[in-house]
Amino acid sequence: MGTQESGNERGRTAGGFRPVHRMRVRRLFTSSGPAWQTCSLRYDPDAPYSVLVALHQLWRAPVRWELSRDLLAQAAHGPRGAGTYRIWPSRRSFASSRPRLYFSFQTPAERVTFEADRAEVLDWLDGTFARVPRGTESDRLDWDGLEGKLLGRL
Repeated sequence: MGTQESGNERGRTAGGFRPVHRMRVRRLFTSSGPAWQTCSLRYDPDAPYSVLVALHQLWRAPVRWELSRDLLAQAAHGPRGAGTYRIWPSRRSFASSRPRLYFSFQTPAERVTFEADRAEVLDWLDGTFARVPRGTESDRLDWDGLEGKLLGRL
């Protein structure tokens, strides 16, 4: 799965699917208080089990995490993850805000926690499942190529 985003990838494909979705998220627990940043979600149908999450920062390279697509979908309904990453939905919706989805990732240098609009994440995620339905992911894998890589290492 590549990590560069071109203008074409940000647009919708013929079926309405957007492989890359950029959104504003609010980073929490920073020394200067909450701050708005850009986050991108990337889905590659040729790597159908995963989603790449990138938190873009002004003066540093983006911080990236690769997650299970199913784990991200499940986290919208209850806490998921352990160790270096955790994702959970807000417990209740406040009158002044929409339901949120919280992400907490550990890097070697720091812990990064941010919140995103839950509906926005789910809308994009629904597009990934429309493009590659759950249960059909393995049909898209290059099993011969994978076998060759594994045998080449023996």
